[in-house]
Amino acid sequence: MYQQQNNRDRDQEIMFSMQGVPTNKANMSQLPKWIRIFGYSAFTFIALSGVSLLILSLIMD
Repeated sequence: MYQQQNNRDRDQEIMFSMQGVPTNKANMSQLPKWIRIFGYSAFTFIALSGVSLLILSLIMD
């Protein structure tokens, strides 16, 4: 459980350093929902692009 929390904190810090947002307590309160939405949308985008690429390659043959 502790390890999982550690990983999530590290991932949040990585994401924020990419966007240049400081990881302070003010941000921490609204974080989890935002990260969940971001994760879902990123996963959906990847899945949709993979499926569409597959369909396109099938059509092209």
